[in-house]
This record gives sequence, structure tokens and C-alpha cells, in this order.
Amino acid sequence: MKNYILGSSEKEFKRLSLQSQIFEQESLQTLRLAGIKPGMRCADVGCGTGDVTFMMAKLVGRKGSVIGIDRNSDVIELCNKKAKKERLANIKFLVGDIYDNELRRESFDLVFSRFLFQHLEEPKRAIREMMKLVIPNGTVVAEENDQDTWLIYPPSSAFEKLRHAYVDLLRLANCDELIARKIYSLFLECGLDASVGAYSICIPMRGPFKKMGILVAESLEPRILKAKLMAEKEFLQMMDELEAYARRKGGLALYATTFRVWGKK
Repeated sequence: MKNYILGSSEKEFKRLSLQSQIFEQESLQTLRLAGIKPGMRCADVGCGTGDVTFMMAKLVGRKGSVIGIDRNSDVIELCNKKAKKERLANIKFLVGDIYDNELRRESFDLVFSRFLFQHLEEPKRAIREMMKLVIPNGTVVAEENDQDTWLIYPPSSAFEKLRHAYVDLLRLANCDELIARKIYSLFLECGLDASVGAYSICIPMRGPFKKMGILVAESLEPRILKAKLMAEKEFLQMMDELEAYARRKGGLALYATTFRVWGKK
């Protein structure tokens, strides 16, 4: 996925792992609402560090199976090593993306993606590709952040600057920062019998999660500077302010509203 603006550095892998911890319970709820159950054959498209893929493997059990795909070969190698270390026979990872992969058509009961659609130029085509993978009456599931619904309190100019840079980079990549709110309509347009819900995660400025904004900025740094959205001095000043805010007693971030959409073929 050439439009993935957060890159593929070790810092980004760390950010993805922290993000998975933050969203673990809500993603579990999404999968349950979508009807995941033991024995199912599932796929996780754009699996990243594989945290949701491993969650799905536990939910489907030994009689089920899960395949995770991601275009980043380094992260796929890490995921396969983890699966081998944990001796999980019902899970494997392959290099590929939502448009170009080795997954068999109509071979899955459920196909899932999380935080993928904001990085796609052709979201409707992606939904149709996911539909091709599921069996008749199979389920397509997507979770996505709406980038216009962040809330920081007390207000922080550094967080606002970071959010604007993130949105600008998505637009430069021909992606839609508001795609989350549109996925339900797209599911319906593609012929899925769809349901929708939404949630938001509150992150107080204490514990490990308070570093999330800093990790986002670190992952975005190369592209922010290359696109000249900030000069290096301005970026470093923003980082200092983010670090200071992370130590601020009483500060909190209400994560961008996440839409959960699921629909049967």
C-alpha cells in the first residue's frame, strides 16, 4: 500500500503495537458484533504487526484458521516468527495487499480490516475485493478512524498542528481523511447487508498510552519534512510541546471517533 504515510520504521512498529493495546477491547467487541465464532476461516487485511490477527486466531480456535496479509515483508516476517514461537497452527501471514494478494476467492467466513481505509485511494474497490474473498453469506468488517473528530483537553496547539499535518499527508496521498463516516454507505452501495456503530477511546496523560501522539509524530517526521509541511525547527518545537503535554496532569486526548461497520454478502 504505497499510500501508507506512517512508514515502516521500528518506531512505527512500536506505535502499531501500542495502538493495538489501546484498541484491543473495542476491536474484540467489533468482531463479536460481526459474529466471529469458533471454527471460522478468517482473513485480516492490512494486518500490520498482527495483533488483531492473533486475537482472531484465539476466537476461532483450533478448528478455525486466520490469514493475515500486509504489503510490508519485514512485518510479515516478524508475525510469522511470533506464530512459530507460540506454536500456533491455525494462523499464517502472507505478503500482499487488499488489491493484490494470494488469498483464494470465496474461501473465508469473515474478512476484517482495521485503520486501512484511510490509506486507500479506491475504498469502494477495496470493499468489493473483500467481498470476493468471503463465501456467500460471509461477513466483511471494517474499523476506521474519522480524522475530523479528535478532542484534546486542555487544548493543545501541538496536537492540532500534528493532526493537520496528518490530514495534509493523507490528502497528498490522494486519500480521504473522512472515509470512516462513509464506509457504511459504501457497504450498502456494494450490496452488503450492513450494520454500523461508533466509539471513541479516551487517553489520559498517564501511563504508556500518553506517548501515542509522540509516536505518531516520530513516524510521520520523514514525510512531514519531505513535504515541507513544517521546517525542522518547527517540527522539533512541536515535539517538545507534545512531550510537555504528555507530562501534564489532567490532560487527555479523546481519540478520533472510530466507526465499526460489518455486513453480510
